[in-house]
Amino acid sequence: MKLKRLAAVIAALLLTVLLLPAHAEEAAVTVVCSTVTDVQPGSTVTVDISIENNAYEIHNINMDLYYDVNALTVESVTTGALPTQSGSAFPYYDYTADPGRVAMVLLMLTGGIKTDGVIMSITFRVADDCASDQPLTLVVKEFGNMPVGSTEPTPLPHSEVSGAIILAEAGALIGDVNCDGSVTASDISSLFAYVMNASALSQQALLNADVDGSGTVDSTDASLLAQMVFGAQ
Repeated sequence: MKLKRLAAVIAALLLTVLLLPAHAEEAAVTVVCSTVTDVQPGSTVTVDISIENNAYEIHNINMDLYYDVNALTVESVTTGALPTQSGSAFPYYDYTADPGRVAMVLLMLTGGIKTDGVIMSITFRVADDCASDQPLTLVVKEFGNMPVGSTEPTPLPHSEVSGAIILAEAGALIGDVNCDGSVTASDISSLFAYVMNASALSQQALLNADVDGSGTVDSTDASLLAQMVFGAQ
């Protein structure tokens, strides 16, 4: 009798365990690198790194962003609005030790990140000789929580959305010698400097500087550009 009762108790316990709800999978943070379009070769462009679907309180972030060092140069890295809201954000960025990689460590002593938003922004300069069909992909890697006193990040469940810098289709904006999207007096200065052999121009800039459409860039183009800007006859 005792054995039968024990067997019945064990069977009931097993049934209870089987009927317990399974633990939900840990929610995944989405790390998103923005995509910027219609970018001119030789220009600067800023992309944002954001987190979405955040169900954690994150106090220390470790993250890498990889890019094509032959096409892009990092000019600056700034902390986004989300970490600064905590009031105690201590960022560290390194984009010189390992070309092609932006390393980020972000420490928040109090008030960790609990919501979504931009965690950092990176300004790149696009190489002058980039072609419009050249993919400039930005890849997020190793997003994790860096415990205090540790040198190894604890990976957070996350998914990554890579970004990109998409160049504008090749074409000329006549007179836009500095490739900033407008024609102003600064373009005249850039063109005169080129004509006087004081500076070089990118392929896109040369295309834009050929004001008379002759196929060459010379003092005639500089004079015509001055007329365009100042309305001289």
